[in-house]
Amino acid sequence: MRRCFILLVTALIATCSFAQRGLTVDQGAFSSGMGGISTTIQGADAVLGNFSWVTSDDKASFIASTSRRFSLSELSSYSVGAHLPTGKIGHIGIFLFSYGFEAYKENEFALLYAKKLSDNISVSTKLGYHNLLIEDNGSKGSFSYNLGLAGSISESLDYGLLISNPENTSISETTPIISELRLGFAYHVSHKVTSYAEFEKSLEENINFKVGLNYAIHPSFRLRAGYNTDPGNSSLGFSYQILSALCLDASFIYDSLLGITPIISLKWANSQNAN
Repeated sequence: MRRCFILLVTALIATCSFAQRGLTVDQGAFSSGMGGISTTIQGADAVLGNFSWVTSDDKASFIASTSRRFSLSELSSYSVGAHLPTGKIGHIGIFLFSYGFEAYKENEFALLYAKKLSDNISVSTKLGYHNLLIEDNGSKGSFSYNLGLAGSISESLDYGLLISNPENTSISETTPIISELRLGFAYHVSHKVTSYAEFEKSLEENINFKVGLNYAIHPSFRLRAGYNTDPGNSSLGFSYQILSALCLDASFIYDSLLGITPIISLKWANSQNAN
């Protein structure tokens, strides 16, 4: 019982550290390796971030990701997502997420849709259902949604915008579903190097500024690093192209108070468009 109490307290601390307030957020190893940047990441990772970017792909994609917060097995999370283009109708996707242990469990199921309006503008929406289970406190659920926008300002500069849960819903009085605005840019310095910057503003929280760098040192191997100002985490990561359509991502987030969080993602995408 004492161990469950300690883990429950740690889970709540972890939630605050990773998601400012409210429920846990999972964006995969690519995003985590660059300070949590998500609005301008393309390919299969867009299923976990800004779904608007899937409109640049004409093939289906799949991603599975897992993390172990602060290296505690009880604070592991698992997520899977898939994307399917449907011609003129647009692009559809599905997302499932689970985090926690017996005494504290978060789950999410979401449906996604995206459509390209022009060469430089794509839009998306995500409708999710969240479920929170706390031992001796029962299970509660609530819906949320987000709106996305993405495109290119020039050949070397991309933009992305995410508005999440603008109506500020919550599962309970003490467990909000985070409401936030994210605006990001990606600058392609060369065919090997891309730099990223993103601003994130949540209700009642400070502005979180994120920076990241992705460097393709080999056609099959990429390194990346990132930093965010709130809570002040630094991160490192890499990608290895196992097959032409199969990629492995891994990253490590360092928190000066709670330690290291490893994240691993496996992506399948039968498309040449990638980060």
